[in-house]
Amino acid sequence: MQRFIKPAEVQAVAEELRTALEVSPLSHHRKVELATEYATEAFGFIPRRSVILLIVKHANLDWHATKVATRRALS
Repeated sequence: MQRFIKPAEVQAVAEELRTALEVSPLSHHRKVELATEYATEAFGFIPRRSVILLIVKHANLDWHATKVATRRALS
């Protein structure tokens, strides 16, 4: 049985990964590992690599948006 992952589910896992990025900088490989762990816990199965990379991409975008907003607020 094939299960489709909704965008809201991807965003929820990306937010979990972003909190890990706030604590310490991570390599791309480590981000992929963490996204796989979080997604497996959330979905109950290991999603395709494309979904994992999408989660990492969303987390990176959210993290950079947070950094830009913080810089803008401080200046």
